[in-house]
Order: sequence, then structure tokens, then C-alpha cells
Amino acid sequence: MSIIGLMFRRFVRLLMLLVFLSGLLWVGGFAGFMASVLHQPGMESPAKAPVADVIVVLTGGADRIAAAVDLLKLGKGRKLLISGIPASVPLADVLSGVDVSEFLRECCIIAGRTADNTKENVRETQEWIRTEGASSVLLVTANYHMPRSLLLFRTGLPDTIIFPYPVSPSQMHLDLWWMNPARLRLLSGEYNKYLATLLDLRWETVHE
Repeated sequence: MSIIGLMFRRFVRLLMLLVFLSGLLWVGGFAGFMASVLHQPGMESPAKAPVADVIVVLTGGADRIAAAVDLLKLGKGRKLLISGIPASVPLADVLSGVDVSEFLRECCIIAGRTADNTKENVRETQEWIRTEGASSVLLVTANYHMPRSLLLFRTGLPDTIIFPYPVSPSQMHLDLWWMNPARLRLLSGEYNKYLATLLDLRWETVHE
């Protein structure tokens, strides 16, 4: 065998080893990610949630909105921002099916319409809490979305206290999640987004 052929075989073996080790690291990290998702505090009872100046809920599921409104009714924040509502969707449609009084809807629920993703949710929240004079936020989103949301919110709002309130979507029971292909794709995709966000933030820190 030629020297070039031998070097090529060694390169292929090294590449396969690196791919294998990378896969092991990803699986281990994903297992840790899921453990943190399944054991987040805050889902037991809205009455146990901390009190913040304001509440922010990220759109993406009716369960999130209902949970955030319940927190508002319990006085866990003086106002509620629903961040990420499309411009064409009336607030009444977003609150459809949610038990909320007309008074509370008019005085204390704000429709945020400038965010299309989690990074933009942070910017929208930043602008809103500045006008509200708020220094603490009770953040409501799905449990699997909370790790990435917290990472972005705490980085983007370093002077603001962020309290997480993760919601377990009723349509997505996480028991035996590894046996449901669609659920597994969603969760692994969210983990990949979390990793990408982590790397992106570290890259920005290094190059500041």
C-alpha cells in the first residue's frame, strides 16, 4: 500500500473516531438537557410562583397563555406582555378560551407584536420593561423551550431578574418521550438550537 493510501486510511479512522466521540458527547448532553427540562421548578402550582414586577409569556401554545393569565390574576405581576403576536391576529383571538375579565384584559394585558423568534422576544421585552420601569420578570414558556429562553433573556437583560415559570404543554406529555418519533425530533431540535445559541453567545463574548 502506498504512503498516500496509508495516510488516507488513518485519516478516515481518525474522522470516524471523532464522529463517534462527538455523537457520544451529543447524546450525553441531550440526556442532561432532558433531565433539566423534566425537573424544572415552577410547574407545580401558580400559587408557588415568585412575585415579579411584570409577567412575560412567549407565544407558541394556548397552555402558556392560560398559565400566564392565571399568574396575573394571582398578582404575580402587575402587567402581562404576550410577546410574539402576529400583527394580523387580534388579542381577543389569542385570549379566546382563557378565563379573564374584561377589566383585566383592558388594564393589564399587552399585545407584543414585534417579535418573530426568541431573540426578538428578548428585544421586545427589553423595550417594554424600560417603559414599565420593571426590574424583575416572571418568564412563561414551554418547559422544553425554557433553557434556551432563559439563556437569551438573562444574557440580553443582565440587569433584570428573570424568574422562570415553565409550562408543560397538555398536548405534549414528556413521559417516555424517547418512544415518540415526532416528540423526539422536536426535543432534539430544541436541544440543537440551545447548543447553537450557547455557541453564538460565547462567540460574541470572545469577539467583543
